[in-house]
Amino acid sequence: MVQETTKKIVQIKNHLLAARSRQKSYADVRRKSLEFNMGDKVMLKGRPEELQGIHNTFHVSNMKKYLSNESLVILLDDIQLDDKL
Repeated sequence: MVQETTKKIVQIKNHLLAARSRQKSYADVRRKSLEFNMGDKVMLKGRPEELQGIHNTFHVSNMKKYLSNESLVILLDDIQLDDKL
């Protein structure tokens, strides 16, 4: 019985190792290095009072380098918030 349990434990460890390796290979394919230079704008914390109703949690994989483009600026007055968000 002890040998059977030991074999099952080894088998489980091997399955976990294989799954971990498979997940790492998936992540490595999608991972890309981001480099930021002095003067680049990275916004992570702090929001104006007007945006306090917006959820402040995001997934790190959604982060992208910010490239300033004045034609894409949206005024806070133009943003409409729904109280149910």
